[in-house]
Amino acid sequence: MLLRPELIERLADTLEGIAMSSARDMGLASREANILIYHTAVSDGGGAVAGESPLLEINLIESDGDACVVVTSALGIVELHGIEEIRLLAATEEAAFYSRPTKGKLSVLTIGSRGAIQVYMNISEALGPMELSEVGDEDLRAAVALKIFSEHTEVFRNEE
Repeated sequence: MLLRPELIERLADTLEGIAMSSARDMGLASREANILIYHTAVSDGGGAVAGESPLLEINLIESDGDACVVVTSALGIVELHGIEEIRLLAATEEAAFYSRPTKGKLSVLTIGSRGAIQVYMNISEALGPMELSEVGDEDLRAAVALKIFSEHTEVFRNEE
């Protein structure tokens, strides 16, 4: 089981979000959790104000051992299935969701507390340990993301 209350609390804390539900059990081995991310802006009067609608809505669903994240923003929806681990990086207020669709390949969805979403699909796992100077231009962004989330992260793995 990946979706545990402590993960949802840490994810909301790292992304400066609000956990609307904390891995509630839906029966039949299903769990769901929701986190809303609001971006605080400064008003003309100098005080901090939050927008009326969330910058991002993160829905985490786990059913029959398959974990999925659905991220909704004003620009669209991103969905990633087969999540095996979630990594949290407090220093940059980011989270990364890891899926391994095939042997030797990774799909990674990263979310930042300010609403930035990045998706790296079917990238080689070998990019992680490579020196950045050895990585081709087409894979450089993915390699940098893997490096960032390989150190000083809090890792939550799917526990059977």
